[in-house]
Amino acid sequence: MNSFSFEQIGDDSEFPDFPPYEMNGGSIVAIAGKKFVVIAADMFLSSAYTDPPKLFKLASRTVLGSTGSWGDTRAITRLLDMHIQIYELTHLRRIPADEVALMLHKIMYNCRFLPYGITNVVAGMEKSGKGAIFSYDPVGNYKREIYCARGGAEPWLQVELESKIGLANLDTFRTKLTKDEAVSAALESFIAASKTIHIGNSIAINVITKNGVEAKQVVLRKS
Repeated sequence: MNSFSFEQIGDDSEFPDFPPYEMNGGSIVAIAGKKFVVIAADMFLSSAYTDPPKLFKLASRTVLGSTGSWGDTRAITRLLDMHIQIYELTHLRRIPADEVALMLHKIMYNCRFLPYGITNVVAGMEKSGKGAIFSYDPVGNYKREIYCARGGAEPWLQVELESKIGLANLDTFRTKLTKDEAVSAALESFIAASKTIHIGNSIAINVITKNGVEAKQVVLRKS
């Protein structure tokens, strides 16, 4: 029998590097109120000629915002959809946003050694009926926030949110934000950042309440 050695394969330099991710861009803004949540995302995908969604309705009152690698986004939304169906069939009740957030944490953390190349935000209504948003790092660690921006245009969007909601320039904070004010803040943040290359031509806005999810689309500019 002929012996085998790794020297027969050749040097590693003979093989080109394999990039595990293709980052397709996208940006998200989310704002939580007492009895509502507003989440918005631009319709932008690099390396493609279409404007795929960045917001995915996972449950009756829960939406996932996901940007980055489009392949990983598709994979994780399908996994979440499967686990949510199992949860609701097992417990015979609708899954709240905080349970979806924990579920996503477990899925992402299990792949921490080769993490998903995406940025996620879960938005929806908690068991208590309050609006909640949860933002994630690449390995699945997450925290609850009142407002946040994620994705390629995060530096520009976060500054706008700090100015309009955090009121960082006034050393105070807006605790009583109406639904219409939150929608306007999200839209104005995208308008302010629309001159960057990270924002697409239109945005999708989802308003989540106890009655469900209301979706609409706004055109920022025409190409």
